[in-house]
Amino acid sequence: MHALDLTIACSGASPEETTAALSSIAPLLHECRVAAEFLIITDAVDAQFPAEVGGIPVRLAHCERTTCGETLRTAVRETSGRWLLTLENPSPHDASLVFAFCQRRDREDLIIASRYANGGAYTMPWFRAIVSRSLNWMYRKALSLPIRDLSSGRRMYRTSMLRRVAIEGEDYDVLMEILLRFMAKGGSVGELPFHFESKQYRQERGTTFRLFRSCLGTLKRMHALRNSIGFPDYDYRAFDSRIWLQRYWQRKRFQIIHRFTDSPGHILDIGCGSSRIITTRPEMFGLDINISRLRFLRDKAPRRLQATAGALPFADEQFDIVVSSQVIEHTAELNCIQEAARVCRTGGVLVIGTPDYATFWWPVTERLYGLARPSAYADEHIMHYTRQSLAREMERCGCEIEECRYVGGGELIAKAIKRRHLPEGLGPSELRLNQD
Repeated sequence: MHALDLTIACSGASPEETTAALSSIAPLLHECRVAAEFLIITDAVDAQFPAEVGGIPVRLAHCERTTCGETLRTAVRETSGRWLLTLENPSPHDASLVFAFCQRRDREDLIIASRYANGGAYTMPWFRAIVSRSLNWMYRKALSLPIRDLSSGRRMYRTSMLRRVAIEGEDYDVLMEILLRFMAKGGSVGELPFHFESKQYRQERGTTFRLFRSCLGTLKRMHALRNSIGFPDYDYRAFDSRIWLQRYWQRKRFQIIHRFTDSPGHILDIGCGSSRIITTRPEMFGLDINISRLRFLRDKAPRRLQATAGALPFADEQFDIVVSSQVIEHTAELNCIQEAARVCRTGGVLVIGTPDYATFWWPVTERLYGLARPSAYADEHIMHYTRQSLAREMERCGCEIEECRYVGGGELIAKAIKRRHLPEGLGPSELRLNQD
């Protein structure tokens, strides 16, 4: 358990400049009633700093190379606070920024001091400004991100989340990498407008070119991560995808399920993921095994729970409507349909969506999709259902299919009515593996 609220990691400035900055920051930390420490990261083995500044303890951490990536890795390793605030080349002007960070803590997992958000500003050499704005624009557009300032080094991280994130980069591109990896874990990200004033300093020749090249390499890796199926908002973004077929597929599925479930009552969405289905019904209960997707839904679906589809943590006949869309083909648990039927009341509605491998179009679609997106869903369908095998399983579990609709001629969405409760003793061991 962390003993401190906040660790402020400072790097890049001289001992005199750093001490002057900390002297301005310390009184505001006391005003915020924040238990904090200053962590000075330096490559100088003989650096001299006071043991405390303004009643706030000061610690030193040695870093072999003062690159952005290595400095951050050192800060993560040495921090004692629940939050880690990073300041490169700190100055007395950062005092008000630290105060604003402290006031906003606990609202997001990562807070970025933004030069480019509404209310932010910057004063820096024109060439550096052009490079910074260009890289931020490129990243923001290529990765479809709502964040305006991806490269700001003045940030506040929730330490427990940051320690789950791999920090691989060395240059300033590591800041963009961490942002994407934070989001990939379902972490929330916010921006805090501030006025950045750059110091005039000489750079080694080729520094800007090296930085630009490393950022392009990181962009390629982060683009693959951002568009992978494991990213928490994959399905949510697909609803508005620039790819027509992906947008059509998501919206057609949404339309069918919305019509099948358009009645009042308690609703459960098993394997809700980040689809738009759950975001349209605030009374709907969302269940998923992926904690990152549930974190992404924190502001969109307040009723969420992490659990597996094969062992639902609910009593019998608790819901009027139960939805399970694109789940049963991804798991070898043979009792997923049985569990969905168990928690649905007698007379209630059960909606199951899964590819129909007996159709002509689904195998074709899957093959083409696998060629176009090798990292997507094609190899994750370990259970191959057909309309007939799905009907048999639902009938076995006391449900009768009332209506079926298809998306793209291959994805089956079935609406069933629960006619009877599953007889005692009919367990998952009696269910067959569906690979017709």
